[in-house]
Amino acid sequence: MRKSILIPLILLLTMSVLYAQPQMIVPQTEMTFFTEEPGEIDVEQLFIINAGDENLDVMLMLQGDQFSVNVNTMITIQPGDSVGVDVSFTATQRGVYQGAISLIANDPLNPRAIVTLEGTLEPDDPGPVEGPQIEVGDTLWFGDVVVGNTLERDLRILNYGTENLEIELTLDSEVFFIQGDVNYTLEPDEAVNVTIAFTPLDFEQYQHFLNITTNDEDNPEEQVMLYGVGHWGNDFGGELLTPLNGEVIDALPYTFTWTDLNENPNIEVDEYIIQIFSPDSLRGENTFIEQSTGMENSFVLENEMLIDDLEYHWTVFALHNGQGRYNYPQRWTFTLDFEAIENNMSVDDVFKGIPSEWAVTSVFPNPFNPEVQIQLAVPTFEEVNILIFDVLGRQVASLHQSTLKPGHHTFNWHPTGAAGVYLLRAENSTGWSEMKKLMYVK
Repeated sequence: MRKSILIPLILLLTMSVLYAQPQMIVPQTEMTFFTEEPGEIDVEQLFIINAGDENLDVMLMLQGDQFSVNVNTMITIQPGDSVGVDVSFTATQRGVYQGAISLIANDPLNPRAIVTLEGTLEPDDPGPVEGPQIEVGDTLWFGDVVVGNTLERDLRILNYGTENLEIELTLDSEVFFIQGDVNYTLEPDEAVNVTIAFTPLDFEQYQHFLNITTNDEDNPEEQVMLYGVGHWGNDFGGELLTPLNGEVIDALPYTFTWTDLNENPNIEVDEYIIQIFSPDSLRGENTFIEQSTGMENSFVLENEMLIDDLEYHWTVFALHNGQGRYNYPQRWTFTLDFEAIENNMSVDDVFKGIPSEWAVTSVFPNPFNPEVQIQLAVPTFEEVNILIFDVLGRQVASLHQSTLKPGHHTFNWHPTGAAGVYLLRAENSTGWSEMKKLMYVK
């Protein structure tokens, strides 16, 4: 089932206010989906409009396992053009499912937008169900909200039984609030939309639970997870510095730099993450680097990290307490002049040798504080992941996730979490993997 949106009028109006930068317009703020059979797919279109006169780069971040999109996470929209993104919903179990799409763009005036998603899978009609019966989703997504601002979402609660359903809502939270009544009586086949507000107090992730007490003997207590992220907006002075937007890099290694947010007394950052990516729609590839630089507001691009002279995009985001996230508003591009880079390579670079087999050749020092250096031998061009896990198996860091050239590669990890034992896992796309134990001491 596909619903369409008429956008020519919107485009006509917005084209009259073109200005010398990209301008993102997202007409929809919410999308609803409905399926009748398990595994059935409902597809709706999300329209994104560029009403500016420069290219609009948009990154899509999807929340909710029952939802998917038909495009890469990064899309580029030409000036005056629009893109229709197919958003799909499918589920195997009866219920109401919540999700959200966060859109992060290079529009300096409107860098963020959130579209909430709600999908419902209805079962075959079983006939009247005796007694009161509650139906409610298990998660309510709020996405990213600027600290101090408030976003309201509706939670739908249905009584599909044959008798009145009595419900009582309780919520113990400093950031999520019930707007309106906390007690309801729902007649058979009656539903109510309960409004929940989210006002983040700090730059972090929030996850609280709404408790629902009912007279449904099968489900006397229900919990709905409320999830939202506080972020800083775009008035905190975060700027990319080098390379400049559109710069051609003719020598490697090259140092990327950006402003240090810790220079602002109102901001506390404990980790920076740089992202470098190059969507290539012709080949269906997406070369991607995502690497922590710890508290350093710089990153050194080595000559083995990128393998093609495409136009690359780069941006940075900062973390607070490993949770809250601030995205730098700029998303700049650069290209690599490999002919010039090769001419500028030193003799040591040219003749440093190619290893004959894959191996993690060194982890030093170990135990370590504050930083460990990891050396990897790479004999062939391959996609390589270098990941760090804690003792519970949770991934805590990604040092590299893209193609590596043959050679010897060095990666540094500066943990920000608790001291203890961690596991390093290096793996390539053809099946090789190796694990090392790391001991972080303080």
